[in-house]
Amino acid sequence: MHYSLVDFRRQIQHFSSDRDEQVSKASKALETVGESRLRRATVSNYQNRVEDVLTGLAKLRKENDKSASFIAIAHSDIKASS
Repeated sequence: MHYSLVDFRRQIQHFSSDRDEQVSKASKALETVGESRLRRATVSNYQNRVEDVLTGLAKLRKENDKSASFIAIAHSDIKASS
């Protein structure tokens, strides 16, 4: 069975359009994946920032408790010496 050049060209065009359709579908799917990845990265960034703030807040509370304890002791010492 011999194929003519016209048949061969039609077959190539058919495969070409199928390929283009598949590439288009894959590209759209990747856009959706890219948007999801960006959203997850943004949420992760926000979560890291919140954790940093909570760590800083815990440190500040600890320092405040130490200062309050020091002030209470100093106040008590001043009262005792008067």
